Amino acid sequence: MEQILLGNENAAEELIKRYYTSILRYCRWHCSNLEKAEDLTQETFLKLFKNLS
Repeated sequence: MEQILLGNENAAEELIKRYYTSILRYCRWHCSNLEKAEDLTQETFLKLFKNLS
């Protein structure tokens, strides 16, 4: 998170690679529609990056 705050785009990509599947699995468990689960996963990351400070 510190590296992302410093503007390191590679750190942001690594965070997404590391957690995307787990978050998608969680969303999929709560929502049977794959497309909706993918949208929720993307929204999760968008909110994270928007609210880093």
